[in-house]
Amino acid sequence: MTITLLATIAVCLSLALLSGCDSPSDAEAIAARLRQHYHDRPLNYGWMLAGIDVPSPHEIVVNVQIDGEGLTDSKGLAESKAMAEQIRLRNRMDQMAIARIACPNTESAQFGPLPQEVRLFIALKNQRGEFIRAQCK
Repeated sequence: MTITLLATIAVCLSLALLSGCDSPSDAEAIAARLRQHYHDRPLNYGWMLAGIDVPSPHEIVVNVQIDGEGLTDSKGLAESKAMAEQIRLRNRMDQMAIARIACPNTESAQFGPLPQEVRLFIALKNQRGEFIRAQCK
């Protein structure tokens, strides 16, 4: 029984080491880098970072508000809402391509590469909620 238990522990440890990014702290550290990235390089088009979620150790979601929610300039708010509606009416492939505009350059020296097992998504949101989620390449 002791040998079986030791073998099971050894297999579990091996799998944990091979998976690389199994602790929530790894994903949280990447999310912190993303927060700093978006702070240093704000989004264009009146888009606003609405938060970064880490639903699992292998998935990070950058939430982007695109309808001007929170803007005080009435002209900018109207333009943002119109753009959000135009994006929402496009087909899914176009929406995903547009969402990927908000993806950071994870190959750059400033950001650094993501671990291979971590998937990074951009979720575009309007006042009704999330309407498209695209994986960054």
